[in-house]
Amino acid sequence: MAGRSAEFFSQRYREYISFPGVTEGFILPSGVEITQSHGALTEEKKQKSIRNFSFSASSSDVLSGFPIPLSSEIKMRSYSPSRELVAVVRKPVGSENSDSVKDLIEIWDQERLVKVIHINNCGEDSAESICTDSFFGGLQWSSNSDYLCFTTLQNRKIGTAAFYEGSRQKSKKIGEQFVYEESWGNSMDDIYYTSLWVAKVTGSDDGIQVRKVPGISEDLIVAQPIWTPGSSGIVFIGKKRYERRFGQIYCINRPAGLYHIRVDVQKLFVGEPYEPQEVLLLTENREEDFAPRYPSFSPDGEAVIYFTSGSALSHSSCSRLRKVQWDCQNDCNKGKPMTVVDVVREPEGKEGFPGIYNTSAPQTNNFISNTKTIFESRYRARSVLLIVDIVENSVNVFSLGKAYESGNYSCYDIFQGEMLISYSTPTSIPEYFVVPATDLPEEKKQLPSLGGAAVATLLQSQTWKVLNTTSSLDNTSEFESILISPKGEEKHPLMAYPHGGPHGWTGAGFVKLYSYFVSIGYHVLLTNYRGSIGYGEAALESLFGNCGKIDTQDVMDAINQVCAMDNVDETRVVMAGGRHGGVFFWGL
Repeated sequence: MAGRSAEFFSQRYREYISFPGVTEGFILPSGVEITQSHGALTEEKKQKSIRNFSFSASSSDVLSGFPIPLSSEIKMRSYSPSRELVAVVRKPVGSENSDSVKDLIEIWDQERLVKVIHINNCGEDSAESICTDSFFGGLQWSSNSDYLCFTTLQNRKIGTAAFYEGSRQKSKKIGEQFVYEESWGNSMDDIYYTSLWVAKVTGSDDGIQVRKVPGISEDLIVAQPIWTPGSSGIVFIGKKRYERRFGQIYCINRPAGLYHIRVDVQKLFVGEPYEPQEVLLLTENREEDFAPRYPSFSPDGEAVIYFTSGSALSHSSCSRLRKVQWDCQNDCNKGKPMTVVDVVREPEGKEGFPGIYNTSAPQTNNFISNTKTIFESRYRARSVLLIVDIVENSVNVFSLGKAYESGNYSCYDIFQGEMLISYSTPTSIPEYFVVPATDLPEEKKQLPSLGGAAVATLLQSQTWKVLNTTSSLDNTSEFESILISPKGEEKHPLMAYPHGGPHGWTGAGFVKLYSYFVSIGYHVLLTNYRGSIGYGEAALESLFGNCGKIDTQDVMDAINQVCAMDNVDETRVVMAGGRHGGVFFWGL
C-alpha cells in the first residue's frame, strides 16, 4: 500500500460502490425482472433501478435490457398470482409532511396503467398511510386478483410523545413529563401501530376504493397479512400494544400470535353496515409457538406454515417451522399447530444440520410443490437453501452441483415450476440463474452479468478459505472464520472484522466492503465466534454469561492463527466492526 495516492483508494472504492446488488427479483411470463441498487456517491444516496431479461425462443440465450431508474416515490410492488398485473405503492414527494394522506396504489398490466387507488377514498374510515416496512408491511393479492390486503401506519397514542421530543415537558403535567411512546426502534422509528386494510382492484372507480377491516382490536398491531385460500379471510401476525417494545429489526423473538379473521369483501364495499367478524388466535400460548412470523399457505391450501423463535433469550435463536392444517371449504383451521422442523441443540456431526436460522422468509411463491417449501437459512459459514417436506418432515439442502457447494445461495422467486436464485463466494460476484423448481435441477439458464467488470477482474487476484480454530480457553471447542486474502506470497497486513449481534453471522458470499479491503492489500478475517448463528442452539447459548470473554478470546485465537501464516505481517493488525463487532476494539 506504500506510495499509493488518495486518488487510487478513492477510485478503487468507486469501482466497488457502483457495483449493483439485487434487492428483489421476479419471474414473469416473458422473462425475468430484477430490482438492483448501487451507490451514487455524487448524490450521497443509493440509486435503485429495474432491469429486464428475456429468454430467446430459439436458443438458451438470455437477452438483457437497460437498467431503468426506479422513482423514489415507489415504495413497494407486488405481482398478481398470474403475473398479469402488478400493484405499485406510490408515496408522492412531500406527502410525508402533509396533513392528509396522499398514498396511491397503482395497478398496471403489461401495456398500461389500469387503475389508481387513492387511499383517502375510504368512506367514513380515517385514511392512514400505507406501511411498507419489510416486517410490519405487506401487499398481498387475493387468489382471484380482485382485492389487495395491506397494513397502514397509525400515529402514537394521543397524549404521548416520542422520547427524543424536547417539547414533551411543556405539554405534560408535573409528574408526567417523561411518559413517552416507544416506536419499534432502529429503522422502524416511525412505526408505532398498524391496521389491516383491503383495496378493491376491480369494478368502478366511483365508489369506495379501500376499507379498514373492522373487528380487530386497537390493542393488536397487525403485520404480514396474507389471504386464506379462496380469499374469504386473512391470516396475519399480531402483536399486543405493549408500552415497551424493545425493538424488532434485530430481535425477531418478540411476543406475537398468528391470527385469522373472515372478511366478506363484497359486503365490505357495498356501503352498508358491516358486521365485524371474530378474530381467532391460531397459535397456542406455549414455547413452540413463541414469536410466530411469516405465515404462508401451501399451493393446495391444505396447510399454513410459519416460523417461531426457539428462545426468548437470544435475539436470533434457532427457528421452528410449524404448520396448521387448513379447511379450505369452511375457511378455518383443522386441529392444533404441529412442529415440522424443531430446534436443533447439537448438530449430528461436524457438518450435520444445525437447525433453521432465518430472520425473514417469503410469504408467497415459496413452495416447489404442494408439500415442499424452500427458504434461505444459515448453515455454518454458508447461506443455503433448505427444502422442507411439510408432510414427511424431512430437510434437504438445495445444490446446483459440486461446483456450487462452498458459497452462499439466495432464492428470489418461484413461478410456474421455475426458481430465480443466486450464488456467490467471497471472491466471485453473484451469478443469477433460472432453474427448475426441484431439489437437484439438471439444467439452468444464467442471466448475463449485471456489470462490475472492473470488480470481477480484481477478484481474480483474491483467494479465500474457511479456517477452523480450537479455543485456547478449553482446547476443545471449535469455531470457524472466513479468511479472504490477496494471492501470492508477499506479506500483507491483517484486518480482523468480527460481525455484530452478538448473535450474528458472516457467510461465504460476496461482500463489496470486504473485497475492497483485500483489493488494497489487506487479509480480511471474518470470525464466527461462539454465539454466532448457524451452528446449533447450544453453541449460540454458550455465549450467555460469557459475553466479552469467549467471543473476545475466539477472535484473538483466530487472529493468532492467521498471524502465524507466512504471508501475513503480524506487526500490522487492524480491527474493524460495527455494533457488537465494534466492542472487540476495546476488548482486544
